[in-house]
Amino acid sequence: MLRIFTILCLFASIYITSASFGRSFDVDLNNALFNQLQFEHLRAPRILSRHRRVPGPGDIRACGRKLVAMVFHICSEPCNPKEGKDIATECCSNQCTDAFIRSACCPDTV
Repeated sequence: MLRIFTILCLFASIYITSASFGRSFDVDLNNALFNQLQFEHLRAPRILSRHRRVPGPGDIRACGRKLVAMVFHICSEPCNPKEGKDIATECCSNQCTDAFIRSACCPDTV
């Protein structure tokens, strides 16, 4: 009877020790995975904000036919720059607002 009790105590102590070791191993593994994900997140390239990727409602880069259509839409007539502004180069290389096109092409209709 004493032998059975000794063997049961031995198995119980082995079970308790292995169970606590298994839990600490799982916690260490989870911490390692979490740290690795944090490191990868910090190394990931930054995504551009929506403001930089998508122009605003009135800010559009316009070249060629698109610029002519924009001028007709804003001024209802072809562009006749009074101050010698080159809107084709300006609007094709940068974003032009409706106000810029209005001031360059049809300042009288403002």
